[in-house]
Amino acid sequence: MKHENSSISNRIHYALHYTQVRKLSALALEIGVDESAISRWKKTGNISINNASSLCKILDISMDWVILGRGDIQQHKQFIVTESEREMIYELRKLEPESTAHIIRFLKGFISGRGYKDRTILDSERTKITNLCSASS
Repeated sequence: MKHENSSISNRIHYALHYTQVRKLSALALEIGVDESAISRWKKTGNISINNASSLCKILDISMDWVILGRGDIQQHKQFIVTESEREMIYELRKLEPESTAHIIRFLKGFISGRGYKDRTILDSERTKITNLCSASS
C-alpha cells in the first residue's frame, strides 16, 4: 500500500495494522517510549527521527514510506545489495565506461537466456571485453 498522499499519522496507523501489532505497550517498551507516545504518533504524526527509525526497524518497514510517503511500506527490502553485488559494483567502477557497457550487455544476454540460444551474442561481447581488458593492461 502506497499512501503517498496520506499523512504520517495515517501511515503509522496503517503500519501497526499491517504488521499486526496487538499490544502497543510491548512495542513502546521495545522502542523505549511510553505507550501514550505511540498513540500520539497515530493521532498527530509528530514523531522524532530517532523514534521513527526505531519504529521502522522494529516493524521492518520503510522509513522513507513512513516519513515521506515515498514508495511503499516494504520499499526498503527491494533495494538490498548483497556483498557480492557490492563487490561487482566496486570492480565495475574501476573500468572504462565502454568496458562496463560490454559487460552489462554480456550479463543481460546471459541472464535473459539469449546466451544459450545465440552463442554469437555472448561470444561477441566476451571478445570485446577481453580485447578491452588486454588493451588496458
